[in-house]
Amino acid sequence: MDALAHYASIPGLIDPYGLNDAYNQNVDWVCDFCIGIDKGISIVMLENYLSDMVHELYMGNEYVKKAAKLLEWQR
Repeated sequence: MDALAHYASIPGLIDPYGLNDAYNQNVDWVCDFCIGIDKGISIVMLENYLSDMVHELYMGNEYVKKAAKLLEWQR
C-alpha cells in the first residue's frame, strides 16, 4: 500500500484504467499508455489484499502444501 501511495503521487502515472506501464523518475518520464495484459495481475493482487482468497487457494493446493512442508515454509 505504501508503494501504491507513492505511485499515486507521480503525476500522469495513474489513468482511468489504473497504473500506466512504466515510468522513470531519473528523466521525468511516464509511459502514456497501458497494456491490458498487465492489468490482470493488478486485479489478482487487489483481491488477495482485500480477502486473502488467492493466498488461501494457493496454499490449499496439495502440491503446494507438500512443497511448503519440504521447504519448511511458515506463515
